[in-house]
Amino acid sequence: MDFLLPELGEGVYEAEMTRWLVKAGDVVKPGQALLEVLTDKATMEVPAPFAGKITALKVQPGDKLTIGQAILTYEGKAGAATPSAPAVKAASKTAVTPAAIVPARNGPMLAEPGVIQAAPAVRQMARKLGIDLAKLRGSGPHGRILIDDLAINLPAAQPTAPPPDYGTGARVKLVGLRRKVTEHMVQSKRNIPYYT
Repeated sequence: MDFLLPELGEGVYEAEMTRWLVKAGDVVKPGQALLEVLTDKATMEVPAPFAGKITALKVQPGDKLTIGQAILTYEGKAGAATPSAPAVKAASKTAVTPAAIVPARNGPMLAEPGVIQAAPAVRQMARKLGIDLAKLRGSGPHGRILIDDLAINLPAAQPTAPPPDYGTGARVKLVGLRRKVTEHMVQSKRNIPYYT
């Protein structure tokens, strides 16, 4: 099945794909981050609303994406209940995307069982620190994992390696935040009169 890029926020209709957090052949669970995208407002992770195996990645870093565009294909998790053929036909007409899920009115939105509740910043920090969020118990509302929960579970400090030698320089592809900064600097130079 194709996974379509969900809505990323109000008024956001396109984004730039910055990097994959999974690869073809990986088995993912609901809530696991699939990729990072860059909009004019922020860099964010797109979580998986499904459980299954990634079969193909359809976009590459630097590609411009639009909401509703197919970004990967996956096979549903083996052993999951599959509806009968007529139900599948009916379900395909009324497919629900993650963006179409509306929280219950007059009450808090409760997490589905097995879904890790954590903000994208917390997920990114956990990945950098090598902490598995599935093994943590969140102290936030409804068990949400907070940054403070990561600090409690930090592994013992490892000896630091010496800093790398930056003497020779390297070429870096102009994508993501670098491209946005460059575009705004060029626009500023063209539109604002400079004098000394």
